[in-house]
Amino acid sequence: MASQPNTLLSVEEYLDLELRTEYKNEYLDGEVFAMAGGLFPHVRIAANLIFGLRSQLGKSQCEAVGEVRVRTEDRRAYLYPDLVVFCEKRTWKRLVSQERVLVERFLRRTNGEWVYSSVHSLEDSLNLVAVPATLKLSEVYERVFPEVEEQQ
Repeated sequence: MASQPNTLLSVEEYLDLELRTEYKNEYLDGEVFAMAGGLFPHVRIAANLIFGLRSQLGKSQCEAVGEVRVRTEDRRAYLYPDLVVFCEKRTWKRLVSQERVLVERFLRRTNGEWVYSSVHSLEDSLNLVAVPATLKLSEVYERVFPEVEEQQ
């Protein structure tokens, strides 16, 4: 049986599709991926992140929000991350796992190079560089993995 060839969309076609659909789609190099609904642990982690960062950011010029569509500088990808922190310049990317305690960070240096780091213990914290805030994994994952918290 022959497989159907994948039809790649232009950025303009993707953005038009986003206007016409009731659900969110991510875009990567011409391919479109429908976003699945978040499971409860996923939703709780996102809420913990946003609440924790908003309280730390206070009245600064920085803001933490969820589920905002962002695009990469080269316009090859349009994504809906669970958390976006922005001030004046929006150069960030963070990934938070819902299967285990893990926060991955891709920090962009002024020369354009991306540097990777990760934290993976409830005792760990991640100091954010672009905004005056610290992510404490014990707060990010609060009530998400009760069996892990009981072992602490």
